Amino acid sequence: MALGARGGAAARATLEALLDHADQRVRCATVVAMIDLGPAPSRAALKRRRALEPDREVRTAIRKALAHLTPRR
Repeated sequence: MALGARGGAAARATLEALLDHADQRVRCATVVAMIDLGPAPSRAALKRRRALEPDREVRTAIRKALAHLTPRR
């Protein structure tokens, strides 16, 4: 999560790469960390991963993160 708080292009690139990690626990933690990057850099990457993600727990984390990152009207 600290990586997401750092922000910046390098942090974003690292986190996006970790979305493809073999361990679902790493992917879940990465989804949570991406919230700290903010909506603009995170939404697209999370939506891409949601389409590919085989693990239900990670998909749930992505759904919650996207809800958190989407402005309410």
